[in-house]
Amino acid sequence: MVVKLKENTGKSLEEWISVMAETEGMKKMELVKWLRSAHGLKNSTAYLLMAIHFNGGELVYANVEKLLEEQYHKNGLRDLYESFNKQVLDLDSSIKIGVCKGYTSYLKDVQFMITVPKPKEIRVGLALGNKPFEGKLEKAKSLGANEKIGHQFVIQTEADINQVLLDLIKEAYMNNLKSL
Repeated sequence: MVVKLKENTGKSLEEWISVMAETEGMKKMELVKWLRSAHGLKNSTAYLLMAIHFNGGELVYANVEKLLEEQYHKNGLRDLYESFNKQVLDLDSSIKIGVCKGYTSYLKDVQFMITVPKPKEIRVGLALGNKPFEGKLEKAKSLGANEKIGHQFVIQTEADINQVLLDLIKEAYMNNLKSL
């Protein structure tokens, strides 16, 4: 969307940043409404520009390290996340990882897993279809993910990143490759 900003709106990102600099004191949704009414922008474009404006003029998802720091700075689970990530990539190094504001997405053509940091744990959301819930495999809750992510496995320590979890990840990965 940012790549075609000038083509779609008549202004480059730098020009929009200058325009928004004049809106000091506006709240997020006030800025979105103003961009829509004063400049005729579509809601998605106005929202994107607002997010960039409130992110110091930087693309929101451009700095993965900053996003991870925001996700894990309060709960002290960054090392656990990194260990988990390494083991996931050891399963298949071509798995794509997308770090977002409040979660991390894992995909191979389609999303099959997410991680969501919580105060004392990391919830691993898995797309496992109708697989029964048993043991540490629970019904997903508070993940904010798509409807395919219906299961979760909670990790709190290194010991939770075990063969059971890795097998569930492989199953979610394989199931979603079959769904293509």
